[in-house]
Amino acid sequence: MSFTLPSSFPFAGIVDYETDVPCNVELEEWKAAPLSIVFFSKLYLTQDSLFFRQLFNEVKLNPDHDDYIHVGVWKNKYYLYNGHHRAAKAALQGEVGMMARLVYFD
Repeated sequence: MSFTLPSSFPFAGIVDYETDVPCNVELEEWKAAPLSIVFFSKLYLTQDSLFFRQLFNEVKLNPDHDDYIHVGVWKNKYYLYNGHHRAAKAALQGEVGMMARLVYFD
């Protein structure tokens, strides 16, 4: 898919999760990963759609999920694996980044 993102788009871009990034991380590995602030301008989304209702309602996490977004770092780029709705909601509210769990693939 090829398209031009508007200059106001707060994220670095959108990539294909299935073919562009490693994707073999279990939830327990994410939960043990260190926390760091990730700026949206450096973050690539790996999901190309969102449900608008989830952007405006209270986020209800499954008890098995983590409170933080999950970001994989590969070849010095940051890829959002989990938490697209939370990140988009924060961006819509004017935030420029948020706390994330980071797993390094390099």
